[in-house]
Amino acid sequence: MCYSAMVEQDAKKLARQFDAEVQIKMYAELFQRRLDGEKLYINKAMEIPFLTNAKTMEERSVGVAIRKWHENEINRLTRELEKQEMRLANALQALEKKETKKAQEDKRISTSKISKCKLDLERHESEKLESESESRIYPLHYASLLCLNEKNERVIMPMRYLMRPHNETEDFDRTHNGCYNARFDSLTKVAFWRDSLEKRRGIMVVRKFYENVPLEKYPNKKTLSTDLKEKDNIVVCFEPQGVEEMYIPVIWDCWRRKGESALYTAALITDDPAPEVKATGHDRTPIFLKASAIDSWLYATGTGKEIKEGALLDREKPYYGHKVLGVAS
Repeated sequence: MCYSAMVEQDAKKLARQFDAEVQIKMYAELFQRRLDGEKLYINKAMEIPFLTNAKTMEERSVGVAIRKWHENEINRLTRELEKQEMRLANALQALEKKETKKAQEDKRISTSKISKCKLDLERHESEKLESESESRIYPLHYASLLCLNEKNERVIMPMRYLMRPHNETEDFDRTHNGCYNARFDSLTKVAFWRDSLEKRRGIMVVRKFYENVPLEKYPNKKTLSTDLKEKDNIVVCFEPQGVEEMYIPVIWDCWRRKGESALYTAALITDDPAPEVKATGHDRTPIFLKASAIDSWLYATGTGKEIKEGALLDREKPYYGHKVLGVAS
């Protein structure tokens, strides 16, 4: 599976690249929902273009909603930081008089929370990308994708990475929490995959992808830290050599409930692993379409079997280098 990926999130850049139109109202609604208190996972790479390169009134209004949310978070974190600093001061004062378990725990917990608060404050105060992690999505995170609208026009829109079929209930996310990836060999076997394959397709632009691999399956254990335990999972980053970006096919759906905003969700498509990926102990690789196959994929017609055996077979096959990032949390 592709558990996590470093993706291109700049909607305007993607629009220029693919001659598409940004669905600016969808971005505006998404960021407003977050500002209104809804818990949404949106990384900074999606935000930055609306903060630093807004040209129209609509784009600037999106930037206003983003800045207000960060301001609210800064205020919340500042209050939490003050609270934890007071907790630490009280713990240190108590420890000077007598060592107690409570005072030691207060010292440990407050020190950890102070450190996290300061890091989070730096992140909210900055309007530039500080690390790769700010372009990296996980299941339930939002990403900018290329797809077709109801008029068959190319558009760039934000979608959640974990598909919820339109005819399923809300708890599908919990009972089918692996539906951020669709296996190539299951596309026509699973009803909701087949439905989206025939009607709703898109592209995610990916630079790297990350997998959790059981340490026991990784062949070069001796090169890793001796602190690792045999039952640990390690995070392995895969990057195509000599390639800046991969065009990963996705299928998507729209889930609606009366009185609520429409929920657009997507899953990327994976297939059997490239040999060098398999050699690390992992069993899947995202499909990487050739640039020349993007139109054939987006505008495909016919049965699921015909679509599956069409553009999805027109692939790039780069060599995937890898590096181990550490133990999976």
